[in-house]
Amino acid sequence: MRRMSRTTRIASLLALLNLLFPQHAQTLTAYAAQPEGPKPMLVQEIFPNVEMPVGRVGDLPRAANKPAKKVFNVSMTAYSSSVEETDSDPFTAASGTKVHDGMIAHNSLPFGTKVRFPQYFGNKVFVVEDRMNARYGKYSADIWMPSKNAAKQWGVRVVRMEII
Repeated sequence: MRRMSRTTRIASLLALLNLLFPQHAQTLTAYAAQPEGPKPMLVQEIFPNVEMPVGRVGDLPRAANKPAKKVFNVSMTAYSSSVEETDSDPFTAASGTKVHDGMIAHNSLPFGTKVRFPQYFGNKVFVVEDRMNARYGKYSADIWMPSKNAAKQWGVRVVRMEII
């Protein structure tokens, strides 16, 4: 595939932006006509009538700061990556991902559900990526730990689980 020149790329982009924002066609054309090099123009200068959210783009809401949608107590145990505690492939979770810090096993929540355990982990967010044995109900959860010793030290605890 042949590479487009800078001028062709700018013209193509300008045509697309003019289609999307016809009311700002003159401003966009003037912006594109500036000499080559860094253009530290702010979005407000290009689109003066568009309201910008307060804060920076990086200040998006984080899952840890979200209020809980549902809260209930679960019997929390811990497991590690060993054949006796899991199956023949102890480093792969039921969702297909590799085991890692911050993942839990739960039978009734869908994969990808984000949860917190504030009394033990504060605002740390855990993700449901594994399943437990079928004999455990929806009020049981299993947290992955890097070592068998850490899992044994955790034991069994009743913890408050917040779904976010």
